[in-house]
Amino acid sequence: MVLQKDTIKESPILDITLEYSLENYLEKIQGKGRCEIYKEYIQIIPEFEAPILFTYRDILSVNHKDYIIVLKLSSMEELFLYKLGYHYEPCINLIIKNRNEMLIKDMLFNERLHRKGVKAEYRYSKSGKEKEKKGVCELKFYETAMIFTTDKGEINRISYCFINSVREDDYSLHIKTSFQEEYIFNKMGREFNSVKKLLSDLINQRSLDTQHYLKEKFPDLNSLIIRKAANLLKDGLAVNINDLAQISPSLKFELENYLIPANIKEEYDFLMNMSQKTKVCIGLKRSLLGEVSGDYIWFLTPIYHINKSQPGNVVAMEAANIGETEGRATYLFQMTSWEKYNSFHNIEELHNTADSFIENFNKCMLTINFRREPIYLSEEIMAQPKYSKYRYAIENLSELQFLRQHFIGRVFHKSFEQWKEDFIKIISKGFIG
Repeated sequence: MVLQKDTIKESPILDITLEYSLENYLEKIQGKGRCEIYKEYIQIIPEFEAPILFTYRDILSVNHKDYIIVLKLSSMEELFLYKLGYHYEPCINLIIKNRNEMLIKDMLFNERLHRKGVKAEYRYSKSGKEKEKKGVCELKFYETAMIFTTDKGEINRISYCFINSVREDDYSLHIKTSFQEEYIFNKMGREFNSVKKLLSDLINQRSLDTQHYLKEKFPDLNSLIIRKAANLLKDGLAVNINDLAQISPSLKFELENYLIPANIKEEYDFLMNMSQKTKVCIGLKRSLLGEVSGDYIWFLTPIYHINKSQPGNVVAMEAANIGETEGRATYLFQMTSWEKYNSFHNIEELHNTADSFIENFNKCMLTINFRREPIYLSEEIMAQPKYSKYRYAIENLSELQFLRQHFIGRVFHKSFEQWKEDFIKIISKGFIG
């Protein structure tokens, strides 16, 4: 982190005296001093010891209890702050607030914020998981998702496109998602009705935006087809091409035609012949930045066989901004563990595994806003200061962890023949298991 001169001169939001303890597996440093809280960083100024400086991105987790604040840092140290007196509450509230604002900005890439600051209580449960989570939170409503931040510093995202139902019950909102999750938000007081209306409006607006976009791209399709297509292609999700063909054969054909100006049609045809054709998926979306980044098209081709003598257990992803030709690559992911893959004895088991992988993959790509860089960068490169914005996501987003764990490698585009040769080498090597 580089501090500018004008940053150094700024006054802290909060400047308090305290005692602290900085611990790692080798040593423990204790002392008295001042804690200065700024908008983007915190510094501990001890008495006659070296000061401690860290940003909110360096904080992996926040815990507070019995008037002690515990910050787990990316340096694998734990910082204990205590004896804050009546500054305890303002201190922990500022740390959580500033950290959440910075991390949400990293996660959403400056996505438009419609409303923030709604206090509520929440309960979260997921089918198949016994433990229920609950606590106090703050609701924020963005363009494509609602965020709730907890009093423990956790950040949770609910994409509107994955909300299956919203039910009102005794001034509580019950939200169910496509992933067998249920969120209950209550104790919003006078904010309840306005929150309910805003959530409904934002969900509807996402559908309308997708319908307008598809109508612009496919003007000859009637409104019924557009509505059905928008329900599948919402927010750029990759959709099974056979499901699209059932809505309209011309929709599938025209979507595939967009691969031509994106310069990935030749690769698509090649991968289509290698893959399970009933499981190939394609998605189209407009960047949240509008015309600056243009249209984004991508596809998934699952490659697997019940005959294990053939290379498989791979899902290939290709993505491109339409009209751009530079920096293209095919991303390869391992569909499941080799032990599980080799245990399958019928094609239906493999089909079900592919369906589950694609469902998870869609959620993961939407959660990270279709960014590819945090998927493939190595741990060593991620440790560089310029990539500090990814630290929280890697440590805390299960979706990004899923993508990184399954990532095999990239195949770059120099020429089609070179790309094809490199692709076959990688999946043949992966075939060894």
